Amino acid sequence: KEHHFVHNIVSGLFREMIISRLNKAGLDPHLGVLHRRRNFGLALDICHMLGPEEDIQCIQFFKAAKGKEYVTPLGVTSEGMKDIVLRFENRLKTMISLTEQIIDDIFEAMRELEARANVRIQAKEKQNESQLPCLL
Repeated sequence: KEHHFVHNIVSGLFREMIISRLNKAGLDPHLGVLHRRRNFGLALDICHMLGPEEDIQCIQFFKAAKGKEYVTPLGVTSEGMKDIVLRFENRLKTMISLTEQIIDDIFEAMRELEARANVRIQAKEKQNESQLPCLL
């Protein structure tokens, strides 16, 4: 049960960071692929991709918390929160960089899909033009 407290806090920090980056990029954080039809679906998709980093931060927290009263049956203590936030802040630059790379990849995929769609439209138009004299 205590590990859920920590994981929920770490996940919340990640979600906030990801949502702010998605908003900054002009992407709707609700339009997910894996988490389709869920609030903040795209943010949850990216959280899924960064899941191992969340897990590492939780494991590091529990290693550092051994012998300390960072977590009680009621939740995480203020000292525990400081430890979680400090660990998150120390990795924030890297997490932002990874998130920005994922967002760039999303834009690249969108451009590629748009280019493919345009090629198909042009091919269809050419096909329709070549069939036009036959109809006259």
